[in-house]
Amino acid sequence: ASFWEAGIKTAASIPHGALDPNSRALRNGEDTPKLSFLHEVSEKLQQFTKIILCLDNDANGRATQAEIARRLGKVRCWEIVWPDGCKDANDVLVRHGARALQDMISAAKPMAIPGLHDASHFRTDLLRMRDGHLSKGYSTGLASIDELFTISPGNWTCVTGHPGSGKSEFVDQVHINLVEKYGWNIAYCSPENPGYVHVSKLIEKRARKRFHPHMKNRMSEQELEDGYNWVNEHFQFLTDENAITIDSVLERLTAAVMRRGVKAVCIDPFNYISLPGKKRDDIEISDMLSSVGLWCKSHETHCFFIAHPKKTPFDVIPKGFDIAGAAAWWAKADFGLTIHRPDQGLFVEAHCWKVRH
Repeated sequence: ASFWEAGIKTAASIPHGALDPNSRALRNGEDTPKLSFLHEVSEKLQQFTKIILCLDNDANGRATQAEIARRLGKVRCWEIVWPDGCKDANDVLVRHGARALQDMISAAKPMAIPGLHDASHFRTDLLRMRDGHLSKGYSTGLASIDELFTISPGNWTCVTGHPGSGKSEFVDQVHINLVEKYGWNIAYCSPENPGYVHVSKLIEKRARKRFHPHMKNRMSEQELEDGYNWVNEHFQFLTDENAITIDSVLERLTAAVMRRGVKAVCIDPFNYISLPGKKRDDIEISDMLSSVGLWCKSHETHCFFIAHPKKTPFDVIPKGFDIAGAAAWWAKADFGLTIHRPDQGLFVEAHCWKVRH
């Protein structure tokens, strides 16, 4: 109402109040009813390339603003600097007048994008590194894998390996662990997996028992129901009947971040993505991976991108350079993992061929 009083008619108030900065939902990026309005007006918000966020200048307001920006994408979010002694727009209007409120909107600044900072941002970690400490990401839930890499929101991991090596199963297990340990919500674009089959695999991993009733160590009907409800609460699935483009995938993943506060996603596998066909394949793959990397940073979300290698003997461990358009997969990935099953046996190896810093 204060903005409207100052002649700014494109202002709107969030309907359900600010979030508690200490809440588990906000801390873990979980879904929360207070942000359900983002889904209700998502189509209207999509038309804007610039959105100015002016939430209250207190802990609750700042926490809510940060989470809204993450879901909308910081690339198009701007923020204002409140004058000393002013907590909100009404304080500015009462104390300084309508013109001051107009000037604040004109002077709004783009929000900081993850990965774009001055040196002061790194001072704490710089000194920690000097003392022999390194920042760690989120645990994969697998101790041996944590020795190779941890999950870092804002980055993406390329996963490759021979057919049948367990790439998708590995990513599913890591996501199960992230949900159990941190309460994250996850989104999948997995055309190779029919939705009901994928859900059954996730329920199995949650229950630690077999889904099908004719198998040993099978789950009970109650365990099935509990597992289904848990998967339904934490997982989103993209489905396609037509050609899949990276733009359509990222658009729907953005909706999943806005609606459900998704913190990790998986695209599985690359060969289902249709390239535009206007440039050489290697250039279009490079462009696609740049878009994925930018999306991850903008939404502070981690992405597993699964890509099959070119045909190589099963005793050869494929890595980034063995994937079609290999230079880009190696160069653009933040992390690179190969899931390898020697002699196609029971034991599985994880090889880390790329770690950015």
